[in-house]
Amino acid sequence: MKDIDFGFVADIYDDYVNVDFDIPFYQSICKGYRGNVLELMCGTGRVSLPLY
Repeated sequence: MKDIDFGFVADIYDDYVNVDFDIPFYQSICKGYRGNVLELMCGTGRVSLPLY
């Protein structure tokens, strides 16, 4: 299997992958916690930014 260099698509990723059906799920998980929530490997921030 050939490795994929995501650096070629990183700048345009959010323009093409613009789904948000999973955001309410992550918001519901974080809702019960006080303080900061750390999202590891957040990539472009597609999930992190709505949680902020």
